[in-house]
Amino acid sequence: MLYHHIIGAGGILLGIGSGFVAPGVCSITLLSEFCSIFLIFREMQENKFSPHPLSMLNQTIFVVSYTFLRVILIPYGLYILVSVTYLYTFELLPLWRKVMIIWAILQVVLLSIFNFFWYYKMLIGLFKMFGCIKSKNGKSGKGSVEEFLGE
Repeated sequence: MLYHHIIGAGGILLGIGSGFVAPGVCSITLLSEFCSIFLIFREMQENKFSPHPLSMLNQTIFVVSYTFLRVILIPYGLYILVSVTYLYTFELLPLWRKVMIIWAILQVVLLSIFNFFWYYKMLIGLFKMFGCIKSKNGKSGKGSVEEFLGE
């Protein structure tokens, strides 16, 4: 968990130091933490696998916000950052800012890899919950919140 904060704080500082589009991408990555509210709410529940409608609504909002903020918006911000930096401004930057922008881009790429890994696990759980694929024990798992979470 500490690594997450080191990457986040380092990426924000590098983005601010490198300038141009990077601070905007930092804002996008901070905005992506919005979906963590719903994940933390799940952790506060006594029965994490409750079939209660509010619990299912919470999980649905989490998946939708995760999809939009982390799977769509962060890679789009990375695309904008790379295209603007390398097409228009990279040759104009001093060496220290070039190093900062390259390091910031690498951190956003690493963050995106982690986001896609967790999204893959969520989709597998979602498919198990709806019975599209079988779980390890051979059951379809239709409607099971455990299957939705991939557990």
